[in-house]
Amino acid sequence: MEIVYKYELNAGWNALQLPGNPDTGNRLCGPAILDVAFQGDTLVMWVRVDLERETNMRMFYCAMTGQALPAGDHHIGEYVGTATNSHGIVVHVFGAYAKDAQ
Repeated sequence: MEIVYKYELNAGWNALQLPGNPDTGNRLCGPAILDVAFQGDTLVMWVRVDLERETNMRMFYCAMTGQALPAGDHHIGEYVGTATNSHGIVVHVFGAYAKDAQ
């Protein structure tokens, strides 16, 4: 059964258990990232998930414009989306499987 869930995100790293298969070729296949946006001052991400699939840990990195991204062995993953709040704060979201973000 597929359903849309909303997840709150914070600055920096966010670990989420999402249903989906990590071995599909497209690194974020399985769960479909639909959108990232602010609801008030809270950054949220909507994801279409299949509740009948096994869950896997995903890591999401949220960075403000102008903020240095993690260096070294930390792989922030693929670009997911950008959101702007009512105060003009712009946040960019990247996603990877937990094993890729280490």
